[in-house]
Amino acid sequence: MITNAARELLQRAQQAAAVRPGVLSEDLLSLINASSLATEHHDDDEQACRLLDIAIEDIRLHR
Repeated sequence: MITNAARELLQRAQQAAAVRPGVLSEDLLSLINASSLATEHHDDDEQACRLLDIAIEDIRLHR
């Protein structure tokens, strides 16, 4: 269910030229999971936010 929702949102973003081609929904879910695991023992959310920002910046299609 989550994979299907991510796939649909990613396809819409790619059609709108907001996300670079070649990114898969599974890639996004793996990045989110890895960020969560890497920061699960931190008292604040700053690192998780930074990691998410880095991931989003990398998948965004720059015009």
